[in-house]
Amino acid sequence: MINTRIWGAVLPTLMFAGVTGGVHAEEAPRTETRPLLHPLFSDNAVLQRDRKVPIWGWTKPQTNVVVQLDDDKKQTARAGIDGRWTVSIASHRAGGPHSLTILGEGNGEVATRRNLLFGDVWLCGGQSNMAYDLHGANNPQAEIAAADYPEIRLLQVPNAIKAAPISTFETAGAWKACTPQTIEKFSAVGYFFGRKLHHDLKVPIGLIDCSWSGTPGESWVSGPALAAMPDFKPAVDALKRTEEAPQSSPLNNPNAPEVLFNGKIAPLLPGEIKGVIWYQGESNGDNAREAEQYRTLLPILVSDWKAHFGSRTPFYIVQLANFKAPDDVPRDDPWPNVREAQLQTSQRISETHLVVVIDLGEEKNVHFPNKQEAGLRLAESALHHTYGVKGESSGPILRGAKAASGAIHLTFDHARGLSLKGDENHVFAVAGADRQFHWAEPQISGNKVTLRSADVPAPLYARFGWSNNPRASLYNAAGLPASPFGADRGME
Repeated sequence: MINTRIWGAVLPTLMFAGVTGGVHAEEAPRTETRPLLHPLFSDNAVLQRDRKVPIWGWTKPQTNVVVQLDDDKKQTARAGIDGRWTVSIASHRAGGPHSLTILGEGNGEVATRRNLLFGDVWLCGGQSNMAYDLHGANNPQAEIAAADYPEIRLLQVPNAIKAAPISTFETAGAWKACTPQTIEKFSAVGYFFGRKLHHDLKVPIGLIDCSWSGTPGESWVSGPALAAMPDFKPAVDALKRTEEAPQSSPLNNPNAPEVLFNGKIAPLLPGEIKGVIWYQGESNGDNAREAEQYRTLLPILVSDWKAHFGSRTPFYIVQLANFKAPDDVPRDDPWPNVREAQLQTSQRISETHLVVVIDLGEEKNVHFPNKQEAGLRLAESALHHTYGVKGESSGPILRGAKAASGAIHLTFDHARGLSLKGDENHVFAVAGADRQFHWAEPQISGNKVTLRSADVPAPLYARFGWSNNPRASLYNAAGLPASPFGADRGME
């Protein structure tokens, strides 16, 4: 069955392009201005430290290009028949500044880039809660005024909706040093994440803002990967026909499957990055079917990006925050299913980690302003998992559950100082064989929570925070919350 929301996103464009009734128009060849040096390597760029870094650009086919970093030995690359050339710069420690010079032999082309730093490059992807700038955060004017960090560098990838992968982007998307003037329109979550890493690691940090408000996950997946899902294959195939039709109109819908991978991720490849922070999912939780679909879609997205940036690339997922009115009775809302998809993805794919913000949201504001804490939790998780810094970086994690003696007994890891804050009698729920959930009374002892309900004498299933906006949060001594979960399977 075709998802009507997905097909609705791409069909108007295809119909306008003449792709209807099995008749497909021919498309004129695409033109793409391709510079001598890719804009990833503009002035002020951050290059990934401690690894060989690919450098590339375009010139006249079958001609030589000479590349030199500072006073290092010159390297020569020969452009292919498509004009593309590539070299790899040797691994460098963090620091700088450095300069890079590119010379096209025989044609007089020259490109010189200055004030380059070696450090850690992080890709910041997702929809509006990643895209929201510092004006949408707490204390915006003070935060903007204090944002003077010469060794934090910012790159915003221009928005582009494409039917096929493109190889570069407009030079307006050049790197900039972090100042009060350059930071105010940048991702707040990305900035607060990068600021903490820079403060603790004392290395340059490069942040690439690659977000777009309101976009669903399928827009960010490559066509070949997305086509593995039957729900999306018709739209992917139709998009391919649009690209091949020489008289088709430009695409104009960022929600169409694949188009943002083509327009915003593909131009970064094969760039070298340290990792990804990802905040998205709201647009995949409009109904129960989309939320269930996300259980398959999100792992495909993560695996797809890892296939392009490197299988060991760390990927940090921000789980959906609390939003909308709290439930008066236990319900099966779409957003808890999206959150569980995010939780399960982090548990099943290596180097993938969940950052829980279930306590930071607001009932009437999907764009909650406490982006400082969201960025901080992302950074603390990265410092622990990617950089090996000791310390607690996770809230309580469900280890096991058992039904016995008219109760359900839950055991948690990362549970030192386990405590509930909020309306504790309206956040856990249990159900018997009929799977009808009722609120349960929790009792905490050490790392265990025992659940009982007068309405369910023989409970078999348990849920925690299974609501758009849970009424309480479960914390450990580090002040980090547990992820909501739905243990709808039988207890052992």
